[in-house]
Amino acid sequence: MSSPQPPSDAGPQPGPHHVGPHHAWHHEVPPEDEGSSVEAPAAPASGPGTARVVAVIAAGGFLGGPTRYLLGQAFPTAQHTFPATTFVINVTGSFVLAVLLVCVIEVWPPTRYVRPFSAVGFLGAYTTFSTWMVDTDRFLAAGRYGLAALDVFGSLFSGLAATALGIFLARAALVRRSPGWSRA
Repeated sequence: MSSPQPPSDAGPQPGPHHVGPHHAWHHEVPPEDEGSSVEAPAAPASGPGTARVVAVIAAGGFLGGPTRYLLGQAFPTAQHTFPATTFVINVTGSFVLAVLLVCVIEVWPPTRYVRPFSAVGFLGAYTTFSTWMVDTDRFLAAGRYGLAALDVFGSLFSGLAATALGIFLARAALVRRSPGWSRA
C-alpha cells in the first residue's frame, strides 16, 4: 500500500485514468498500455481565429436569447400550469439542431463559423435547460409531482424524438434531392 501524497499546488496529478490537467474543451484518452498508439487530442489552438469563433458564438447567442425571450412574451404560460412555451422552444431547438448538424456535417463543405454561430450560439441561447429545470423544481416544491414528471420526461423524450425526426427528415430530403447520395 502506498502512503498518501501531500497536497500539491501543481494541479491534478496524473493517475491511471488522468493525463495532465482536465480541460472542458477536450477529453484526453489515456493509452490502453504503454505500447498503445492512441494519442490524446491536441488542445484547441488559441489566437485570432479562436477569438473570431468566440465572437461568432456570441453573435449567435445575441440573437438566440432574445428570440426565446420574445416567444416567452408572445406566448406566456400561466403560473402553475405546464410550461408549454419552454417545452416548444426546447423541442423545436432539438429538431432544428438535428437538421442543421446533418447539413453541416454530412452535406455542406467545411466551414469554420456556421456550426459555432448556429448550433452553439443561436440554438444554445434559444433552448433553455435552466428554465426547464426551474419549472420542474417549482412543480416539485408545490407538490405537483405529475406535472414535474410530465415536464422532465415529456421534454426529454419529445426532444429525443424531435432530434431523431430531424435527422431522419434531413437525410430523407437529401436522398430525394440526390439519389446517389449516401452518408459518408
